[in-house]
Amino acid sequence: MYFQQVAKQLTDLPLFESGLLYAGADNPQKVQRQLADWVRAGKVIQLRRGLYTLAAPYRSKPPHSYLIANQLVQGSYVSLQMALSHYGLIPEHVAVVTSVTTG
Repeated sequence: MYFQQVAKQLTDLPLFESGLLYAGADNPQKVQRQLADWVRAGKVIQLRRGLYTLAAPYRSKPPHSYLIANQLVQGSYVSLQMALSHYGLIPEHVAVVTSVTTG
């Protein structure tokens, strides 16, 4: 698997899971090693186990912080203060994205 081919396919995806690369692979261990090499080389950024984004030179646009927050904790949403600030409903600036979960 060559990075240029993978980057071309993933350039419009803000985030991707490792399972996307494993799909159809003959040897998942080889894919896992290759992905680890790309992370070490700075071509791919690991956000958490199994969740990645391409490094800046290889992607068309950076992932939005709300999307990252939602994907880091599945089933979460951004805090009420962040949403209100985003839509200009409160005068305060909220600098940190906070994820909220139920239960």
